[in-house]
Amino acid sequence: MFRARLTRVHGWRWQIGLDFRAIKAVMQMDVLRCKTPAMIEKEIAAHLLAYNLVRSVMAQAAALTTLLPRQLSFKVRCGNCVLLSAFCVTATVASSPLL
Repeated sequence: MFRARLTRVHGWRWQIGLDFRAIKAVMQMDVLRCKTPAMIEKEIAAHLLAYNLVRSVMAQAAALTTLLPRQLSFKVRCGNCVLLSAFCVTATVASSPLL
């Protein structure tokens, strides 16, 4: 029983490590660009918010298939979300009545 629990906990730890790697590498958070503690806190919060939004989209996409969310590529999904965000901003600006 202890061995099974230890194996399960190690699996969780492994996934947390992968999550931190994705946040730091894929989302380019390996270097913080802000200078003040308050802005660093906001930068970290923004990265975590973006990460959770991408993971939410991945969970919704996985629910439509037989895959688990962890079986989807965060790197590819993150890139697709960035492209989608850029498209939405462009579409919003283009349809603005101020133009």
